[in-house]
Amino acid sequence: MAVRKVFFLITRRENFTKKEKYYQTIFYLIFSLIGLKVKAEVKTNKGRPDAVIIDKDVHIFEFKFNGDKDNALKQIKDKKYFEKYQVVGKEIYLFGVEFTDRNIGNWVIEKL
Repeated sequence: MAVRKVFFLITRRENFTKKEKYYQTIFYLIFSLIGLKVKAEVKTNKGRPDAVIIDKDVHIFEFKFNGDKDNALKQIKDKKYFEKYQVVGKEIYLFGVEFTDRNIGNWVIEKL
């Protein structure tokens, strides 16, 4: 079984909520607990990506609850969430992530 689903499988059904913010918070906690410097809802002039990790590279995440990974990635591109990070001299990766059935569905990654 994929490690990515284990956390959600051990979480009681009653603890889930049908809101994207719930899943965003879980990812924020996981990223933080493994030592990554993650920021949530980072303001840009055109919106806010759900999470940004700046480490060796820049990782920009957009989450969709009962949505579509491709639409999440499209939102990052359309709103140009990456623009403010293009000056830091690091590789930039865009992540569109979808959640379905109280779990991680699929995701798409694109290098800018």
